[in-house]
Amino acid sequence: PRAGDFLYNQSEFSILLRDAELLSAAGADGFMLGILKEDGALDVDRMKEVIRRCPGKTFTLHRAFEALSDPVRGLEEAVDLGISYVFIGGPSPYGRWNGDAIPNLLCQAAGRITPVIAIGPRCRNEDLPGLLESTGVTDYHIINGFRKRFSDMKFAWGKDPDDTESLQRALGSIEYLEEAAAREVRDIFDRYE
Repeated sequence: PRAGDFLYNQSEFSILLRDAELLSAAGADGFMLGILKEDGALDVDRMKEVIRRCPGKTFTLHRAFEALSDPVRGLEEAVDLGISYVFIGGPSPYGRWNGDAIPNLLCQAAGRITPVIAIGPRCRNEDLPGLLESTGVTDYHIINGFRKRFSDMKFAWGKDPDDTESLQRALGSIEYLEEAAAREVRDIFDRYE
C-alpha cells in the first residue's frame, strides 16, 4: 500500500487485503508479498490472511526476506505458508548475504521453495557471470531500478543552476529499466542455460 518498510498498521493492511482481492478477481496470476513484525519476524498471520483471500494464486516472498531477523526461520515459515518463490537477494554488495549464507539458504530451500536473486542498480552486467557461477541460482528478477541516472533538471529551488553537483544532490536520481539493458542481461543468461 506504500513505499518504505514492511511493517503495516491496520489501515495499511486493510488496503493491502482489498487491493489483493481486487487484483485476484481481475485475474492476476500471482503476488509479491512481505509483511513483517516490528522485531523483524515474518508476520505469518497476516501473510496467511492475504493468501487465504487469493486462493490458487502463486506467491513470492519479496525483498522483505532480507529484512528478517532470522532468515532460516523465515524461510521455513514461507515454505509452510505455501510460498512458491523467495527473493534471497545476493551476496554483498548486491544483498545481505556473505560467506556460506547463500549456499546454506539454497540447501535449506532445495525442492521446497524457489530462490530468486533480485538484481538492481548496484549490479553491473559484467558482474552477472560471476554471480551466476558463485550462487548457482537460476531464477533472477530485474528490478525497475536496474539502472539509475541523474535528473536532467536545470532548476531546483534555492540551488545555483550552474552548480551541477549541487543540483544532482538536490534532485536525486531516476530509476529506470530500458530494453537494451534487459536484452544484455538476457544474452548473458542465455550463455548459462
